Amino acid sequence: MRSVTDLNGVVSTVAASDPVIGAKVTTQAVGGKAIPQSFGSGKIVDLDTDQRRVTQLIGVRISIVLSETAWLTGTLRVCNLRDFYTDSVAGGDPSGVFQSVLQDLKWNGDLSSSKYLMTLKAIADQNGGQVSIKLILDNYQVVSDDPDVRLHGRVLGVIGPYTFGEPSQFVTERRMIKTYCSPPSLLGDLTDMFWHAPCKVDSQRQKLILDLGNSVQWQAPGGASQSDWMWGAILPTDEDYMAGRREPVILGIPPGSTPPPTLTNGNPVDTSLAGYETSGRIVEIALSASELSLLSNRRLGLLPPVFVPGPTDNDPPVVTKQVPKSPWPVLAEQHDGKFADVDSWVLRLNPGSPVRSRSTLGNSANHSRASG
Repeated sequence: MRSVTDLNGVVSTVAASDPVIGAKVTTQAVGGKAIPQSFGSGKIVDLDTDQRRVTQLIGVRISIVLSETAWLTGTLRVCNLRDFYTDSVAGGDPSGVFQSVLQDLKWNGDLSSSKYLMTLKAIADQNGGQVSIKLILDNYQVVSDDPDVRLHGRVLGVIGPYTFGEPSQFVTERRMIKTYCSPPSLLGDLTDMFWHAPCKVDSQRQKLILDLGNSVQWQAPGGASQSDWMWGAILPTDEDYMAGRREPVILGIPPGSTPPPTLTNGNPVDTSLAGYETSGRIVEIALSASELSLLSNRRLGLLPPVFVPGPTDNDPPVVTKQVPKSPWPVLAEQHDGKFADVDSWVLRLNPGSPVRSRSTLGNSANHSRASG
């Protein structure tokens, strides 16, 4: 475990703040002695070897180990590969996400020294005994013809509270999608550098929460991010665009005001490698009362950072924290604020056995949902 984030959004990275930081995270096969050890820890299952984006994880058990006598362990509910990003690394290496819940939780031994685990347990006990988990798989590479060492890659996981009744495999609140627009940039075409991202507005805390873990391209496998910063903004309405009013409202900068040297609301958000390894690129932006009101019926977008020329002609462009002036977002909500998703869109059908799938239609304009 690299870090913990409390309910107020404060991130801690040192074990002195919570002993769960530095704790070992392991997987073990479900079924104990019923499954031979040689089968490994859980299985990746493809229903179609030609259409591999329907991959499922089955039989995975995940444990957070504080000590030889204190740990949390749970079974990953079967989940599907999502948000398959073919250009996660410049040059075309893919990434993807498995999001689900851990169930059948066992809180073994004395965990009271970890405020994070005790808080997580208290919330889980009120929500069906489950916690949410997201796994991001990237840096996938074929490194050898030897099947025992053939594949290398990286897995980053995030574990947090789950609210009973919500879909387990996607965030129902809001979602930004790739716009396929490329604002003018010294880097050239930015179209492939960004990917879809879930987000939500926490009205009680007046915070915008963004999950950008699988949304920004890497320069190379295991390398730096293509963009260390992104700017949260409220986008103009279609009527504003038609009338020539195309400037977005940069969060933290009131319209018509002079941008301060440094914003303190969390904007621009950190999408660097360090931010990824610390918090999985789950970031927050504090909202003013007027911004909170605007986001109740306006679209959210993310603007790319401003790049400036490098020190010499042979150096690559340098990313800055200059406030962008381009009206073109690289990620944005749909124009009507709606999106539809299915909680489990890979179904195993056996003769005579019914299968149910839950779907949710989200509308960020009025925060309504339709489920079926």
